[in-house]
Amino acid sequence: MRILVVDDEDSFRLAVRSALENSADYEISDCESGEEALALLKSQTFDVVLLDYRMPGISGLNVLQTMHEQKMETPVIMLTAAGTETVAVEAMKLGAYDYIRKEHVDIHHLPIAINGVYERFLFRKERQAREGKQQTAHVSEAMVNAISQIMTNALTIVSMYLQQFEEQMKPSVQPEAREQFTKSLQEIHQEFAVLASGLKSIVEISKDAESSQREITTLTDHRRTPVQTSPQTEMVRR
Repeated sequence: MRILVVDDEDSFRLAVRSALENSADYEISDCESGEEALALLKSQTFDVVLLDYRMPGISGLNVLQTMHEQKMETPVIMLTAAGTETVAVEAMKLGAYDYIRKEHVDIHHLPIAINGVYERFLFRKERQAREGKQQTAHVSEAMVNAISQIMTNALTIVSMYLQQFEEQMKPSVQPEAREQFTKSLQEIHQEFAVLASGLKSIVEISKDAESSQREITTLTDHRRTPVQTSPQTEMVRR
């Protein structure tokens, strides 16, 4: 997992790097300013960003705002200080996944927070992908219904014209050919009935598939629960 640590305190960046690099699960990059952070985010890919809110130049909130405006989806954990609850609230509004007060940071438990945020990010992406597929399915179902309705109306009109043709032509058909004439028209009517039945089956299959997909999505959402957020985040949300 690639982690970007953004903080103007050399000692904090070193402490985080030392703690996380003890695990083979993390690859750490760090920088000391918001300007550097944005440049790195534009040129490289990271899985989680640890972002200090107070830095010289571009602040952490400014970085988060830019990420939000440019639709950078990398999950962010905002690092705040005591008495900055309003900053935490603003960070969450701008899309931060979590926040941690720096004086409460337990370096050795930091991987738990990072893994929890990344798990929630993956959960959200998976849900968005499923919702996208559902929207596509809704559009497909609507198209099938529309095409089916058009073809059904067309078949009904043709069938009516065929019936009128039969009534108009039957008196003029020679007696010896009348039986064959009637049989041929009956076969045409049967073919129309088969087509109408096939269209109805297509619509029903489409609806059944959509219903099954909704049930699967509901079950998946209930079974998969992302890792819980930090206590500080829950306090902000309440």
